[in-house]
Amino acid sequence: MKLILSLFILTILSAKICAQDKLSVFRDSADLAFDVSDFLISKKGLLPVPMLITEPSVGYGGAMALLYFHDSYENKKRPPSITGGFGGYTENGTWMAGALHAGFWNEDKIRYLGVIGKINVNIDYYGRLPKPVEMNMNTWIILQQIQFRLAETNFFSGLKYTLAPITNTFKLPIDIPEFSGIEIETSVSELSAMFIYDSRNNVISPTNGIWAQVLGIYSDTWMGGEDLYGKINSSFIGIKDVNRKLVIGGKLVANSKLGDVPFYTRPFVQLRSAIFKVSR
Repeated sequence: MKLILSLFILTILSAKICAQDKLSVFRDSADLAFDVSDFLISKKGLLPVPMLITEPSVGYGGAMALLYFHDSYENKKRPPSITGGFGGYTENGTWMAGALHAGFWNEDKIRYLGVIGKINVNIDYYGRLPKPVEMNMNTWIILQQIQFRLAETNFFSGLKYTLAPITNTFKLPIDIPEFSGIEIETSVSELSAMFIYDSRNNVISPTNGIWAQVLGIYSDTWMGGEDLYGKINSSFIGIKDVNRKLVIGGKLVANSKLGDVPFYTRPFVQLRSAIFKVSR
């Protein structure tokens, strides 16, 4: 119902803008198909973004983001700063809500990202037991990230800090009435050094370019973390516009851990990714 309501709001907004302008900003000028690229590049203001959740581990669901574009690519000639709120819910009771601000300052020489949110995740762990262990992770998360462009190049360096005090609840498949489960309080406090290469033609709907990142992540008890450990995460995404209707892309991720890393922050296989063509 939340997703349907979000789509209804988006439809009303599109119709209102279309009535004001001869050509809707949500339609491609060539084939009149639904297309938000004109809004993202030439307009500013509030944009609702509905999303589907199809992750089997948490069930089907929907999410909604309301993003306010402070300016436009066309006016600023650089990425516009964006402020927004988001929320989502799935059929197994997993939910999230929060707010964010992405700032592109000093002619895109400084990039900032700040996020605060509440996350409640329900997930079943299937091990060697006949029934799964029912796990719940409930946490606030605070993320602060800043990057600086190196001279006039496409290279950036910066820092990221993540804080998340987590309540972990485990319901074991044991038939004992007096035993309801185990609750463990843990925390994530990670400081990351970031090294990034970004040659994408834009950061919102890229059709050409490369984005590559290497993160050196450090955590220790004096920072409020669970233990002393480190991680090295690296990602590579390449995008190429073959023609007007086709964009191809590839993604490569390699992560490693150093020390006693909490189970919920260990490297995992990322099976899902998407690159969308937003034609103009």
